[in-house]
Amino acid sequence: MLVKRFWDLSTMLDRPAQTSFDEGRSITTVEAEAQRYRDLVEEWNKVVEEIRTFEGFSRFLLPPVFADLREAACEGPIIILIASKVSCDAVIVLHTQLPIHVQLQITLQELLDLAQKHLSNIRHSDGPNYNIFMEVMGNLWRKAISPVVPELKTLLGKGSRIWWCPTSLFTAFPIHSAGEYIRGGQVLSKLFISSYTPSVCALIKARTHMKTPLDIKFAAIGQANPSFSSWQPLHYVDPEVEEVEKLLSKPLVPFTKPLVPFTKPLVPFTKLTSSKSMKQQALRMLQDHQWFHLSCHGKQDHNEPFKSHFAMRDSPLSLLDIIDADISRHKFAFLSVGETAMGDLSALDEVIHLAAGLQFMGVKSVIGTLWSVNDKVAYDLVLAFYEEFCNDGTMDCTMAARALHKAVASLANREDKVPLQHRAMFIHIRI
Repeated sequence: MLVKRFWDLSTMLDRPAQTSFDEGRSITTVEAEAQRYRDLVEEWNKVVEEIRTFEGFSRFLLPPVFADLREAACEGPIIILIASKVSCDAVIVLHTQLPIHVQLQITLQELLDLAQKHLSNIRHSDGPNYNIFMEVMGNLWRKAISPVVPELKTLLGKGSRIWWCPTSLFTAFPIHSAGEYIRGGQVLSKLFISSYTPSVCALIKARTHMKTPLDIKFAAIGQANPSFSSWQPLHYVDPEVEEVEKLLSKPLVPFTKPLVPFTKPLVPFTKLTSSKSMKQQALRMLQDHQWFHLSCHGKQDHNEPFKSHFAMRDSPLSLLDIIDADISRHKFAFLSVGETAMGDLSALDEVIHLAAGLQFMGVKSVIGTLWSVNDKVAYDLVLAFYEEFCNDGTMDCTMAARALHKAVASLANREDKVPLQHRAMFIHIRI
């Protein structure tokens, strides 16, 4: 009831009383409306104060204090990238030390030109051009990322985790892939394991309620050929789900007594594919499973972000549908779907893409893609990821970033090496 009252009062205050004197309106009426508005404000303040008495809401509608913000860096530094007309800067937030400021060697116009070049390249009908991609990553490294790296090297060892919090035009780039891909050149991915967070507060929120329940339940939902659209069928969706099932259902063999083994699957696994992956069935599956894998077509709607959706057999499964289903306590989501984490140049800071939508709803660890993913590349990456993710017989969502890092690296080391512009699209968000 308190939340509803807060919402009702906020809605009424969005329509303030008309306090100016218009023809046909008496001074008494205007004063009465002004008094009514003051009463609403007073009641709204009381409701806000009451909300702040609840556990976890003491700072409701108040700016966070820095002592709380730095707690977000307890597992590794957070690098906030800022772009403005005055300068482009990085702020490294640390857990027990003062933040470090680094002025970057790129202007806002240079960053805009680079972002436009990058977005034009990855959205080309024939797919990203390798040479252009390498040029963009090289320029991004030299002018924006390399100035930050010496500071990180003084704080961290090789292979440590870091979190990028890009703002403005920086959200257009796969920052984790920045580097000079020449003999002797430095590459960020060979120095650190990168994750992303849309804000420092989002990372703080993700670290709450971290205890993993004993009854982990995992769901995989695949839809290769939705009936309501003209999308081309995906050839690797069903094999992908089958391989994930094999990896997560493989038996563990602990011993209670010598020579008396018992076996059990790594986690209880449920799947929906083909004609069974209908919208309502998928929603129920997502509600009942705190760990899930989605493999299907997807579409982002930058004009109406909550209409962004995953394509099920019968109809779109929209971001709004998932919000209504409540996945606020979910641990892990792998979105093996094209373009689930890419913003839009017209409003880069404001776009709620599919991956960000899930993490804003509360999913603690999300893997998504920045641009359209090749069906076979996604299949190979998924297999490499889950082999690494489950190799010690446990499930821990805080290990997803490390597993993704190793899986992407494995694609580069195969005989049929996957080009950088296809590997770089996969990103990890949050813890």
